[in-house]
Amino acid sequence: DHWTSDPRQRFKMLLWGRPTGGEVYTSPDGKSWGEPTPTFRMGDRSTIFFNPFREKWVFSIRSSWRGRSRDYVEHDDLVEGASTGVPVQWMRVDSLDIPDPEVGDTPQLYNLDAVAYESLMLGALLVHLGPSNRVCNERGIPKLTDIHLGFSRDGFHWARSEDRSAFIAGTRNADDWDRAYLHSNAAVCVVMGDELWFYYTGFQGDETLRDLPTHAAGFYANASTGIATLRRDGFASMDAGDAAATLTTRPVTFSGSRLFINADVPEGTLRAEIRALDGTPIAPFDLEGSIPFTGDSTLDPMRWEGGEDLSVLAGQPVRIHFEVTSGSLYAFWISPDETGRSNGYVAGGGPGYTGTVDTVGRAALTPKRLPELRR
Repeated sequence: DHWTSDPRQRFKMLLWGRPTGGEVYTSPDGKSWGEPTPTFRMGDRSTIFFNPFREKWVFSIRSSWRGRSRDYVEHDDLVEGASTGVPVQWMRVDSLDIPDPEVGDTPQLYNLDAVAYESLMLGALLVHLGPSNRVCNERGIPKLTDIHLGFSRDGFHWARSEDRSAFIAGTRNADDWDRAYLHSNAAVCVVMGDELWFYYTGFQGDETLRDLPTHAAGFYANASTGIATLRRDGFASMDAGDAAATLTTRPVTFSGSRLFINADVPEGTLRAEIRALDGTPIAPFDLEGSIPFTGDSTLDPMRWEGGEDLSVLAGQPVRIHFEVTSGSLYAFWISPDETGRSNGYVAGGGPGYTGTVDTVGRAALTPKRLPELRR
């Protein structure tokens, strides 16, 4: 917990077990833990996360009001919230979630982990596709849960793409370590240079272990942890072909001085323009004076012939207009200085960062990655 002022509560843990149910623990070092605080009633696979935008601790609680679904409790203090919180109905799957074509069961929401990433909350939603525990136990196969993504500005209301294909899916192959029953973790991802690394758990199962007592069954066998990688900010992009394509933002205000972009334009160009609210270009930051960007970078400054310091426009509403040919624009932001630091959140952190906020910019691009991964 990077936000606590109490050194005795630097580490926090939610533990669930039978028959005790949920318990919250705190620790100064992650090794010595204090006495537990029992929670309100909750099911297994309940989790916790911190929302720094609203400075609230959140309990993401397994419930069953629409099949597997989630209840919600928030509180300024995790320990106090554990003993006083009153859960409310929160999240479930919807009509866009796709049943597995072979199983055919109705999808359910198995879990939701969340973390602050840049200017929003990034959520890992586990969608359960069946079969039932009874069927899995009879066959020694793991349940099907795939990892989907969601995004939120307040941590309670979530937006998901209409494309409900999984972000990380089990392979369904009996020989693979991540055959099925995938699980996200509390940090969701970490920042490794110009990549995001998603640590997740997968189960292979053991079909030789069938019809055993439920919690020793083959469908809980052979669990492993692996990593999936994604381009930094690579959740979505605006793409252009040979003809120039444009994007103009809604009105924005900023306090920094340098415009940075994350873009892959290996054979085309990207230019930028700062406009007044009526659409008039603001010199010298107009399209004609924009020095074209060509290349592939997760952190590069935009420059103009007349300069690059936007601080003269800080605090006043403007629009940012981009023109791209033969490439993709992933993200943009205004940095306080030439380091390109966003001062946004970096999920679970990563090498080169001093905490959960990007205060270093390009200095964290090395080391870019560890030795080559294997599946």
